[in-house]
Amino acid sequence: MFEGLKLSGWKQSVYQQKSARQHVIGEKRHWNGKKFRYSKNGGTGLSRAFLNQAVAVTAGLVNEAGIPAAGFAVGTRQMTLTVTAGATLSADDLVGSDFIVNDGAGAGQCIPIVSNTALASGGTSLTITLGDRIRTALTSASEFTIQLNRWLLVAESASVALMPAGVPLIDITADYYFWNQTGGCASVLNGDGSTIGQILSSEATTSGAVEVRGEGNTEPSIGINYGSLVDTEFRAIYLDID
Repeated sequence: MFEGLKLSGWKQSVYQQKSARQHVIGEKRHWNGKKFRYSKNGGTGLSRAFLNQAVAVTAGLVNEAGIPAAGFAVGTRQMTLTVTAGATLSADDLVGSDFIVNDGAGAGQCIPIVSNTALASGGTSLTITLGDRIRTALTSASEFTIQLNRWLLVAESASVALMPAGVPLIDITADYYFWNQTGGCASVLNGDGSTIGQILSSEATTSGAVEVRGEGNTEPSIGINYGSLVDTEFRAIYLDID
C-alpha cells in the first residue's frame, strides 16, 4: 500500500513527549530536512542527544508453537495465541509490529498487527488483530514470531549488537511517547575521536554514545560524522538510521 507524505495534522511536536500514544509506533515524519520515527520509551528515562536502541528480541514471542488445534483459516484477521510466559505488553503496544510465520503451514507470511490485548507478567494468552488477512491457512504445527516494532520500548545501551533506533531532541520520561530522530544532522554524544566522513556505530562502553564502527563492520551503522569527533562532547553527526 502506498503511504503518502503527511505534511500536517500531527498531534505531537518533535519537542513534546506524551504519556498517551498519539500516533502509530514507527510512523515516519519529515521535519526541516530531518527524519523521525514515533517511539515509545522503555522503563528508564532517555537523555537528549543520546543514542537509543531497539530492545533485544523477546524470547517469549519468538518461534512459538502456540497456534490452537483448530488452526486459522484463510481470511482470518483476529487470532488468540499461546505464548511463552515472559513478555509484558499493554493493550495495542504491538500496533506497527509484525506477525511472522516461521515454519510449517503458511510459512513466509509477514502481516502487520493493528491491535492487541494486554499481556500481564506471566501471561500466556495473547489476542492480536492483523492489518491484512491470512493468505495461507495455519495449523497447530505452524510456528510464529511476533517481531516487535523497532521503535517500541527503546532504551540507551552500550551494546553494539542491538539495532539503533534514534536520538531524541529532549529528555524523555520512562514509558512516554516521543519523536526519535533517525535522519539528518543531529547533535549526538561522542564516545571516541574520529575524522570527517567515518561510519559510526554505538559505543561499546558508554550508553548513548557513538564511535567509529569497528574494522569488521559487523555493528549496525547509525550514520557518519560531519567533522572531527571529540570524546564526551556533542558533535554534529549525519544520522542515517533508516
